[in-house]
Amino acid sequence: MDKQIQKLKQYLERYLGKTKAQIYSEYGKPETISDNNIWFYDRKKIFFFKDEICFFFTDDKVADITVTEYVFGIPLHNIFYNKGQVPEYIISPVKYVL
Repeated sequence: MDKQIQKLKQYLERYLGKTKAQIYSEYGKPETISDNNIWFYDRKKIFFFKDEICFFFTDDKVADITVTEYVFGIPLHNIFYNKGQVPEYIISPVKYVL
């Protein structure tokens, strides 16, 4: 299994179904909140790498998670999970225009 998919799968196994309060207690205040049902968190890695984790809530519980990978602040890939679809996991390159 691809390392990017493994990363998303670990987040799904750990956080799917958790409440907003549980996510808040572990990650703190989100960097961005969209419509109160989508929370964004930045996870810095080594120097110029970071992941943006996006939690989607339904009825105040995590219903989905996506991860966007960045290098030098430029988004490279979005990693999605599509329950029951084929393929279940999708890695989509981000088209970045300067």
